[in-house]
Amino acid sequence: MPRQVGRRLALLALAALALGTAVYLLDRDWQSARFLELLGTWIPAHVPGDNFGAAGQWLPSLTHTFGFSILTAAVLGWSVRARLAGCTGWVAVNVLFEFLQSPVDGFDLAAVVGGGLAAF
Repeated sequence: MPRQVGRRLALLALAALALGTAVYLLDRDWQSARFLELLGTWIPAHVPGDNFGAAGQWLPSLTHTFGFSILTAAVLGWSVRARLAGCTGWVAVNVLFEFLQSPVDGFDLAAVVGGGLAAF
């Protein structure tokens, strides 16, 4: 794969991860994710939620799987084997984390699988 295409895909992956992070910053309770606690010094008292509508419930699952799958494939190389390893690995990690949360959300599971398929 040409270097320029790889860079563009990496930027796409980072943009997807930024979008998923925006859902947490703009729609979720600021104590719902561990990484948000690190931002506690500039967290406003109230963040209006529902900026992403219903998609805000599953979008981080999709963007996390999609973004990290592409970044992993970029590191491993863009072969079919590298893409398959990156996508299945991140789908497995995200499915595991979904099952560790209670209750398990079917939309999140579908988004995880969709993110892996989209990245492949």
